[in-house]
Formats: sequence, C-alpha cells, structure tokens
Amino acid sequence: MILLQNLKEWTNENFTTLKTTLQQCLPLIRYFHIPATDQPIESIILPPRTILVQELPIRTAEPINPFSTIITYEHVAEISSWIDRKSSTYSLTNIPHEFQLILRGSVNGFAPQIF
Repeated sequence: MILLQNLKEWTNENFTTLKTTLQQCLPLIRYFHIPATDQPIESIILPPRTILVQELPIRTAEPINPFSTIITYEHVAEISSWIDRKSSTYSLTNIPHEFQLILRGSVNGFAPQIF
C-alpha cells in the first residue's frame, strides 16, 4: 500500500499499515544510544551496533582438512563473539567454542532428506 504524503488525507487503513510496519522495526532501535545532546551515551546493557564491513578475508594456506569451504576460521571467531555477546571479535588463537561440520554436500550429498 502506498501512503499519501498529506496526513490529512490518510484513512484508518493508512495508519494501520504504518503501525504494522513500525511495530516490526521499533524493538530493534537502541533508543538509549541516541543522544539528546552532543555527548555520546555509554551503556553496559547493549553495545552500540557495529557497521558490518563487507570485506572478504585474505586467503591463507588452508589446513589439510579445512573446517569448511564456506565458513572460515575468521567467521568462527566472529560467531563465537556473538554467542558470548562480546563487543569485539575473538582472536583466532583464543576461540572458546568448538564448531563441527555436520554436513558436507560433496561428501554427504545435497538432498534435503540427507540434511
């Protein structure tokens, strides 16, 4: 549905559409990180969202049996940081979680029934 620019022309259906759309977005906003002044706000409850930089990892010599052809050890470090709700990524030498490959299409097959 297209919302009219002039609010005086809005119907109840227009307001309901806006309400439905915003209800999905509002819980994701960290209001306490929006400063009322020019001073940054610090919170220990939730860290500020970081901007994900889409950058491919540098290819290095792969181990004899690579963990995965899709997920790198850099991904494992980042996912481990998410699990522990850390604001910074674990170093590759200090990953506290162990990840195991449960399915490899080239070995196990690609059929949904196999998964």
